[in-house]
Amino acid sequence: MLNLKSMLVRYGLFLSLLAAVTVYLSSCAPSASEDIKTPGLYCSFSVDATNGLATASAVFRTGNPLGTNVVLSEGDEIRVNGVLLAYVDKIVVKSYDATFPAATEYSFVLTRPGESPYTCTLQSPPAVTITSPAEGASISRQSSFDVTWENNGSASSTLSLILYGAYLNGLNDNVPDTGTFTIPANTLNLQSTSPTPTISPTTSPTVTPTPSPTPTPATTTTEARIILSRTTTGTMDPALNGTITGRSYDQVNIVSTP
Repeated sequence: MLNLKSMLVRYGLFLSLLAAVTVYLSSCAPSASEDIKTPGLYCSFSVDATNGLATASAVFRTGNPLGTNVVLSEGDEIRVNGVLLAYVDKIVVKSYDATFPAATEYSFVLTRPGESPYTCTLQSPPAVTITSPAEGASISRQSSFDVTWENNGSASSTLSLILYGAYLNGLNDNVPDTGTFTIPANTLNLQSTSPTPTISPTTSPTVTPTPSPTPTPATTTTEARIILSRTTTGTMDPALNGTITGRSYDQVNIVSTP
């Protein structure tokens, strides 16, 4: 049985942990935009486009990219190409999102009572359309294969090629935007951890390996995904702090075999 001293020590540790959690949760509480002047806002605007649809997102913080989330107060609003973005509570991040038909140009307009509208613009990168491999194609890791896409970009620029799947070492490279790229034989290999990618608009996936059993013969055939994307940056209103970025992408699922 625990003696009184041990119980008091554990109770003290519990209270310390509870206090730390309370402080952390308090620090995560969003601020109201009515309490922040426009120069004190940091705005992160992005557009993610694929298959003819675009998803626009706006995140507001205090001062800088790592500042406290800001929730728009009554009278403040953000629109993209005239579409009002709606509040979305993503637990860690509070954002304003909307999905609508893709366009060649996007205009983010922030309006605040008593102030002139703030306008940020973005030219969308050319749409990305993967032409091979086909959806669901089975591809041996011992064979080279071509990833091809509609050649409507610029040969002098690059696009992002990401390939990931359970137990695969994967790829995350920038490749010439020429319409084709060859993945050499034996580039993909099985590994003893299964990456869990997090795909976010305008950025490459963050892949965090999680411990998994060493693959057995039954798991040497695995599903994988190929993502090709072009990104660009837009122009912020001179009176706003922040960034505006855009991404056009396409993806295809394949089956990776021995």
